[in-house]
Amino acid sequence: MQARNTFRIPLTGDSGVEVRVAGNDYVGSPRALNVSMGGLLVSFESEKPPIAEGDEVSVSMTLEDLSVKLSAQVRWRVGSKFGLFFHKSVKNGEISPPSDLMNVVRKIERQYLQRISSLEE
Repeated sequence: MQARNTFRIPLTGDSGVEVRVAGNDYVGSPRALNVSMGGLLVSFESEKPPIAEGDEVSVSMTLEDLSVKLSAQVRWRVGSKFGLFFHKSVKNGEISPPSDLMNVVRKIERQYLQRISSLEE
């Protein structure tokens, strides 16, 4: 297993993040479990999409007024969970995500940090 190069932000049901995944004549809206500049962990809880490890899929992610659409590779699949890798976010071995992805992930990160800081008060 490869080491992670980016921080994963856990997502809860109230995060407001909407995800759509399309590939192999399939379009669905899985639940996003975590996200980073390099990838996304999703769960297809009530569906069994015809998507396999190594497949290329299209991912749309929206949070309020921000959205991004990009391609991802299915790196792994265990049960209903799929690890999606944003391979175009890596250039010469370095994380270099598109600006739309950076904007969405940074907003998610700000919300996460606000949520955990409010729990500490």
